[in-house]
Amino acid sequence: ETDRTRVRAAVASVGKAATLSGVSAAWWLGLIDRLPATLSVTTPAKGHHRTVGSDVDIHCRRLHECDVVVVDGLRVTAPALTALEAAAVQGVRMLDNALLRKRVTLDQLDAAHARYPRRRGAPWARQTLAAMRNGTRSEAERIVAEVFRDADITGWIANFEIHGHPWDFVFEE
Repeated sequence: ETDRTRVRAAVASVGKAATLSGVSAAWWLGLIDRLPATLSVTTPAKGHHRTVGSDVDIHCRRLHECDVVVVDGLRVTAPALTALEAAAVQGVRMLDNALLRKRVTLDQLDAAHARYPRRRGAPWARQTLAAMRNGTRSEAERIVAEVFRDADITGWIANFEIHGHPWDFVFEE
């Protein structure tokens, strides 16, 4: 049994409206390389769900239509919601990588966060997204930006493009 077959069977066993989510969806979408041992499936139907194995976490909640995509015939959470949910488990690098690879935008992450303000990891996501608003695209850049702010160093711009090449920081003068 391949990983993809295992995932398809797990989602199908939960029901027609079931959607692969979280770190599992990040794998299906190619945001990470390793399929997690425990699969995450979201369904709007509450109650007991018969699954193909004990390695499936079922989350009961309704997803907005814009947060579900079909990839290779499987319902999966859209990249922005997937990145937010996976980052709650795997850390900020998940968001950084999704942004750097242009799989999501900060506006898409903000919008997905706003649609599910009480999901697991929401307080952390709110703080992290606010920190990303200063134009930084990585944890290292956010640390440098914080150092600049703490030292009252002004006049800097994060991720400025010069002649087609991005610079982490430039100063106006």
